[in-house]
Formats: sequence, C-alpha cells, structure tokens
Amino acid sequence: MEGYNKRNTVLIIAAALLYLLIQKTVGDVTLVALLFFLLGFYRFRTEKDILGYLLLGIGAFIFLTRHLTLIFFLLVLLFGINYYWSRRKFEKNTFVTRGSLLESLRWDKEAWTLESTHFKNLVGEYHIDLSLAFTDQDETEIIMEGLVGNVEIWVPEDYEVTIEAAILIGQVDMAGRKEGGILNRIVWHSPQGEAGGKKVKFMMFFLFGSVEVKGI
Repeated sequence: MEGYNKRNTVLIIAAALLYLLIQKTVGDVTLVALLFFLLGFYRFRTEKDILGYLLLGIGAFIFLTRHLTLIFFLLVLLFGINYYWSRRKFEKNTFVTRGSLLESLRWDKEAWTLESTHFKNLVGEYHIDLSLAFTDQDETEIIMEGLVGNVEIWVPEDYEVTIEAAILIGQVDMAGRKEGGILNRIVWHSPQGEAGGKKVKFMMFFLFGSVEVKGI
C-alpha cells in the first residue's frame, strides 16, 4: 500500500509539472481550448454524438478569440491551398458543392451515386465505402475542406484511388501507413495502380483531422 501511495504521489507531481510547463508555454486560455479540442475529438471519434460537436465548438470559440491573428493566417493559407488545388487536374469535372457548419456523411450503409463533389464544412464526418458506389464517370474527384474532419474510406480492388491529404494537426492512416503530429502532408495511391477500373481522387485538408483508408 505504501508503494502504491508513493507511485500516485509521483504521478501527481509529474502531472502538475507537465501542466505548469504547458501553461508557461502556451498560456492558460490556449491550454483550456486544447483540452476541449482533445475531449471533443475523442468523443467525436468514439461516440459521434452532439457532445463531441459541442466540446469541439467550445474549444474552437476559445481558441479563435485568443488567436485571431494566427487563425487569419491559417485561413489565408487554407484558401491559398484550396485555390491551388482547385486549378490543378480534373478541371473538366463538374462539381456538386455541399457546404454546412456540420456534416455527417454515411456513404457506407447502402448504394450511393459517385460524382465529383466539393465539401465545405466547419466540422465534417465522412464515411465512404466505394464498393457501394455506382457511377458512369471514368474519373471522379472529391474535395473535402474544413476546420475539423474525420474521414474513413473503404477502397475495393476494382478502383484506382489517389488521396492527397493536408492536415495541420492530426493523424493519417493510409492502409497501414501511419503519420501523425503537426503539418501532415501525404499522397497515397491504391496498390492496384493502373488497374483499368474507375478512377477516384480525394483531396482533403483540415486544420484538425483524422484520415483512415482501409482496403476491402
């Protein structure tokens, strides 16, 4: 029992020192915002209920009011990347634009129509199973952008898929290839390569996000 109490004391002291270090580095207000973000993102990934959105919103509000200059710079950078990407390949495609504060996309339950789409959402949750998609287009492009994004994509063998993801803070898991931290930029091609099937290109960028790609 005495050893257990000593261990708890050491953990409490270590946690207190870590808190003081972070507090001195980023400040109390930013620390509170980050805590709300972490709690909200965890809830968003596990429960996917309104509480996760609420915690993310509170964290975003606190962070925005504290770091307006930084947010303005990041938004300018985000729109710059968006403009650059939007003028690149697949300019011949006609896009369907979907924009909202909150987006919960469930293209993993039943058959759906695959078409070039541009998502613009503050907070977005996207679950996309390409094995359930049907399309008459040989090439399709899907663009996702927003403040917070959680993306899951299932890729069947008869699709040739390219994914370009840029996430300021978050993690990416491309069929086992994992990256995380700050300033994540990754380009992934499905192992099939030139499979001769339908071609789909995803381009996504979020300030805070998680992207996971799974093979079928």
